[in-house]
Amino acid sequence: MTPDLEKWLLGALGLTAVLLVLSLLLGRKTPGPSAPTRFFLVVLRLAIGWHFFVEGMDKLHTPGWTGEGYMREAYGPLAGHFRDIAGDRLIDKLTVGANNTFPEELDLEWQAYLEEFTRFYELTPEQTNRAKDIVSDSKAETLKWLSVDKKPVQKISEQPPPLVAPMTIPERLKEHERLMSIHRHLDEVDRPKYGKEVFPDLKAAKANVNRWRAELKRDLDQQTRQMKIALVGYFLVDVALESLPADFKDKVNPKKDKADPKKDKVDEKPKKPDPKERAEKLRALVRPMPGNPGKTAQAQKVFEYVFDTQYKDRNPDEPVPYHIGRPFDQWKLIDWSDQAVKWGLTVVGAMLIAGFFTRLACVAGAAYLLMFFLAMPPLPGWPEPPRVEGHYLYINKNIIEMLALLTLATTRSGRWLGVDGLLQLLWPSNWRSKGKSVSLEKASR
Repeated sequence: MTPDLEKWLLGALGLTAVLLVLSLLLGRKTPGPSAPTRFFLVVLRLAIGWHFFVEGMDKLHTPGWTGEGYMREAYGPLAGHFRDIAGDRLIDKLTVGANNTFPEELDLEWQAYLEEFTRFYELTPEQTNRAKDIVSDSKAETLKWLSVDKKPVQKISEQPPPLVAPMTIPERLKEHERLMSIHRHLDEVDRPKYGKEVFPDLKAAKANVNRWRAELKRDLDQQTRQMKIALVGYFLVDVALESLPADFKDKVNPKKDKADPKKDKVDEKPKKPDPKERAEKLRALVRPMPGNPGKTAQAQKVFEYVFDTQYKDRNPDEPVPYHIGRPFDQWKLIDWSDQAVKWGLTVVGAMLIAGFFTRLACVAGAAYLLMFFLAMPPLPGWPEPPRVEGHYLYINKNIIEMLALLTLATTRSGRWLGVDGLLQLLWPSNWRSKGKSVSLEKASR
């Protein structure tokens, strides 16, 4: 748990304590069950609310969190709908477009990163064009990797010995589809027919798909990492060198070999310097220097990155020190779903803790739990969900917590201890009814 998240949780806990104490002091007695019953119903509400709130805050403070994997693993009655919402961004990023164009999904991701890189380092129009050229060169190299480059890959086979074969990305995507078809057949045809007998094969097929996808993702992440390294080595290094003495440039830039008159180098392209090597040379040179030699605000930011003074634990190959999300106007169903889950859990949890519109919060929380249940229900003939604690049949923790929330929705828990009690106390109609009762009492005397 990050320090920022801990501060948020402690602040929320303190605010909750203040609200609850205030409601106790100002609240009035309301008809209902006995004091012990009220006490445990309120504690139950607070416990469930805390569970929701912590889950939501953790997801909000986890850069890049997404429920795509969870939805893609769904196998319940609504599995098809969940998978449609999730999509498959990994395969979309690896699939070359028509006429051998750069994948649209990967282009959106890289373009969003470039725009944030431009904003973070406050690039001038000329510098922005240089950064765009660097990203364009990286796209060309990645497109070649996506189309024709081969890599030795160990194919998944049940029979030894392991077979290693050079494969292109299109060939690896075909193999991925083959592994997926095996898994789908076992899940949709064999499992309903043979039941638990298919579970070992189904589990092995899922593991094979995940293993194949994991290697594809590692290779794709490496391409994105190379793009970011190029931005560092071919751009940020030059920006830093502009505010350093001239002799630093000679130490960072690789020395060119003297031309050999006997050797014909007309058709030989000059070797491009390694961007990571340039960045490492610059860091080694400037770290021992006292103070910051940067002069402009832009140079200051560059040197904060070079010196690692502000972000000591960050990845040196990551020039933008925070996660960059998808542009709002490019959101897909999974993006809306992720936001609904993160903010929904957080808001419902906060409302339950504070006792604010408690019945509405209980119903909303129960709806969330029902959706989680339908994604991976513990039904006979269905495989157990991953990371399950114990064994379930028909009923799991999601259903139990959902029933508890629906039970709380039938009580006045928020009025017994919560903001709902304050709202009831301060509601104008209650004051009017109080005045009438007092006047009637006086009249009767």
